Amino acid sequence: MKIEYTNMKKLLIMGVAGCGKSTIAQMLSARLACCMIEADDYHPAANINKMKSGQPLCDIDRLVWLQALLESIDNKLSAEKGMIVACSALTHAIQEQFIKRKFLIVFLDIPIDVAKKRLENRKNHFFGAELLPSQYTALEEPFVSIKIKAIKARNEIVEQLTNIISAAES
Repeated sequence: MKIEYTNMKKLLIMGVAGCGKSTIAQMLSARLACCMIEADDYHPAANINKMKSGQPLCDIDRLVWLQALLESIDNKLSAEKGMIVACSALTHAIQEQFIKRKFLIVFLDIPIDVAKKRLENRKNHFFGAELLPSQYTALEEPFVSIKIKAIKARNEIVEQLTNIISAAES
């Protein structure tokens, strides 16, 4: 399947918790001078409390969150030159919402043991390492994406993505 992208600066940085999507999205949005949206900011309090208590989200929990996230994206898209969204986007149904909006998907692929170690070292976040297996169970690898091994240094990943975007826009 070939997808036409109207703006290579519309990127979804996706993957399981601990893959580095928020950090990569922040670094890349600063480099490209475009808007960055953190999908975690759109979780209602009930979702956050559920995850804090060690319970994975179900599809109904994700639906409320996804609706709020997509509404914000749609409201900001027309005013922005580009947008980078950091979002787990674990399922094809969620990924499809970004494809419809002509986002290029960047899948940060990471082994579970590396992600677990990162989560165990992370401070002040509602998503604990005990929930990681549920994300790998839910994960459906995107059909169309740039797949990057998330064990690389973050600045190396940002450089790789910047080069891909530059090449596509020239």
